Amino acid sequence: MKTCMTLILAAATLYLSAAEKDAAKKCASPEPMTPFDVDKFFKDAWYITHYKFGADTDSNNDNYCTKILQKKQNDNIKEVFSIYNTTTKAYSYYLSFSKTTSFVENYGKYTAKHIQVDKDGKELEEHSITVTYLDTDYSSYSVVYVCGEIMENLFSLYAVQSRNKNINSNVETKVKSVLNGINLNLDKLSSTKRVNCEFDDSTLNELLSKPFTYETEG
Repeated sequence: MKTCMTLILAAATLYLSAAEKDAAKKCASPEPMTPFDVDKFFKDAWYITHYKFGADTDSNNDNYCTKILQKKQNDNIKEVFSIYNTTTKAYSYYLSFSKTTSFVENYGKYTAKHIQVDKDGKELEEHSITVTYLDTDYSSYSVVYVCGEIMENLFSLYAVQSRNKNINSNVETKVKSVLNGINLNLDKLSSTKRVNCEFDDSTLNELLSKPFTYETEG
């Protein structure tokens, strides 16, 4: 009887520990930009110049170079990501699908279907992510927070994006101000400035032009 009670208590302890761990895994809630102009934002290319993974995200301490191509057609928004790992010299590709109607009022926050694909566009994994744009001037920089559950693990990322491969010096003060508002320091984020980045433009353009059923789903 004593052994049985010990097992019950041990199981209860494990259950509560797991529950506490799961409860701690929550996305942050930074204030989204408002108003947010979807038409001005979702076009052409963005490069991630600075980034910081969340505490629950396993990044392996590798350096990543990310380029994003976007297009908006009617109510549909499509984004294509090429991510280059400078340590392994390997690319990974992602597609993101959302709709203008997924934006709440005029806020820069929405939910997207995020899909990892191979170079030919074959689907590998599918996830739902929440994207929050804290600030942007549309023409040179944006500050974004991305969060979602991937394979039962919380993934979160703060990133600074630029229309050019490196952030323009004339907007650094504004970017630093936005980051300071969420207790982040631009100079302490991972940066691609001194990293040997490569971008797979050919595959990016092919994936952007390739039709996917997600683009027409409601």
